[in-house]
Amino acid sequence: DPRMQRLFALLLVVIASLLSGCANVQRMPWESDSAQVAPQKKAVYLMTATIRNAYKELYQPELLLIHVFRDDGTAQPTEIPFQMDSKGIYKGEKGDQPPKYFIRLELEPGMYTVRGMFARGHSFPFAAHFFVPLHSPLKVENVGIAYLGSVQATVRERVGEEFRAGAVIPLVDQAVGGASTGTFDVVIADRFDDDLAQFRKLFPGLGQQPVTRSMLPPFDRAKAQAWWQAN
Repeated sequence: DPRMQRLFALLLVVIASLLSGCANVQRMPWESDSAQVAPQKKAVYLMTATIRNAYKELYQPELLLIHVFRDDGTAQPTEIPFQMDSKGIYKGEKGDQPPKYFIRLELEPGMYTVRGMFARGHSFPFAAHFFVPLHSPLKVENVGIAYLGSVQATVRERVGEEFRAGAVIPLVDQAVGGASTGTFDVVIADRFDDDLAQFRKLFPGLGQQPVTRSMLPPFDRAKAQAWWQAN
């Protein structure tokens, strides 16, 4: 899977850039509790995500990055990795519930693709890296704040030639954690009222600013499979 290997290599590069403070990795708005208005000349898109490994349960994925591309008309779209911050992680009230991630994407007007999400699951001495495919088109036309939906991604055992939940290499880590031997089932749901209420609790900077719906299209498994096979 050459493309999966390149995605995995990108993840390692981005993790290194996070440690070195590289400016290429985008931080999310409202990390501070101080009151803020929506950024001028930009839009903020809200989405939630829950990622669960039902196949290798010791390796529950922790979201690291949301991978966005901007199509600026060139042959090579611009990569925009958004770092998941600790403020956006809600662990719930029950210990057996997977954490829920509250994602904020700050984007200028233009054409984008929300390619997917990188996550890591570890149980000593192994660590597996996962890629949740979305391949969702996003046209940013207006400034303001909008809600994209709630992503529910579950790792299960891979059947036949289904796309993998992660790269093949490193062989042992990826197999033991279910990344190379598993696949993702993905659902994008509309949980606008519940999610928005929680967003307002977690981020005082959001305040009572109006939020509109701008739902991502339903997950297209055939599209994800075709992309994986072609790359």
